[in-house]
Amino acid sequence: MLPVLTYEPLDPATVNNPYPVLAALREQAPVSWHDGMSSWLVTRYADCTAVLRDHTIFARDRRRTGATVPAASLSVQSLDPPHQAGVRSLFMNALRAQDLPALEARARDRAARPKCATRGRERSIVTDGLGRLLRTGHGRACAGLRRP
Repeated sequence: MLPVLTYEPLDPATVNNPYPVLAALREQAPVSWHDGMSSWLVTRYADCTAVLRDHTIFARDRRRTGATVPAASLSVQSLDPPHQAGVRSLFMNALRAQDLPALEARARDRAARPKCATRGRERSIVTDGLGRLLRTGHGRACAGLRRP
């Protein structure tokens, strides 16, 4: 049986300093199920690399687990090779057409500001980004693994 640890990525203490929690996960539960995110947490570098490189065992495409996914929700992030080739090609062509130095300058400027005003309140860019990631389901790198 897998150990149960509490991991809340949006907890203010975790957002402020995630390293102790991640170190504990790597030590005590390097692979564990997170009910709130409905996904597996893989915390060791070698394990993450293996998961990301082996699309025959680990699926990004939730349809491989029997889930119904609307066509509009399919993207480079949610398709497995070779099915992502056409979408990836379109994405890469669009990316190459961008003014990357200008995008980099905007990203650096945005990252230099530790807080951004959102809906009248101060919010952390990291917290907002993690929240968006979790709400949209893109944090499920191991969608092909089933819950224990």
